[in-house]
Amino acid sequence: MDVGDFDRNLDIARELGVGLDRGIPVAIFYGRDGRVIGTTSRGELEPARRYSSQQILAFLQVVAREERITVPR
Repeated sequence: MDVGDFDRNLDIARELGVGLDRGIPVAIFYGRDGRVIGTTSRGELEPARRYSSQQILAFLQVVAREERITVPR
């Protein structure tokens, strides 16, 4: 979802539980039941800001492998 310069779709981001206080990009991961199972809302994706889609996939694999995804409480 595009939030532009933090001036678009903010209501949708809040509804989905996306925390933007640490910046973008942010990824939210959902289980099959629709429950949030993890987020990268602590700035984990900041280095990926200018990555290609293949680089983002590789980066997410590293984030997941190193358990840098925050599990909601």
